[in-house]
Amino acid sequence: MSGALVAVGTTIEAGSGTEPRADQAVLFLWEYETKEKVWEGGGYLGSVGDLLQCPPGRCRRPPLRNPLRERGSRLFIFDPGHHRFSPHCLEWPGKALDLGLQAGPDGLLYGFTDICIYRLDPSSLRLEEVLRDEEGFRTAGPIVGDEILCGRNHRLMAVKIS
Repeated sequence: MSGALVAVGTTIEAGSGTEPRADQAVLFLWEYETKEKVWEGGGYLGSVGDLLQCPPGRCRRPPLRNPLRERGSRLFIFDPGHHRFSPHCLEWPGKALDLGLQAGPDGLLYGFTDICIYRLDPSSLRLEEVLRDEEGFRTAGPIVGDEILCGRNHRLMAVKIS
């Protein structure tokens, strides 16, 4: 491998009116310069989404959307250099939202599910709930300054990070 690797996650979720064409989602590494897939790992139900690069060269991948566990989400740590997943798997309540994992200005990771916002310290893997709202969230917004923006139906909300 001579250049940059791009981590790509897939999904089995089909659009409206269609059927899934795969039984399980996969994660693969794409070598940008040679335009070749250099590694693939699979066996995940649902989807592999929202990949973030975190030091030291690990991808933190949120939520495997598992149809058998609709109310829970999981986060794994992947080391692309060794093609290994960490044995540590973090879980939290709710179904992960699209764009549901973001890096905050404080060096922490912020995640969104349909019922909670959480933060994760990537160095200690300490997971902390920021806000739980049983009425739910529908949209994970950006982090602007010290506020996390999110939406529910027609309402835009802001939550202070501190």
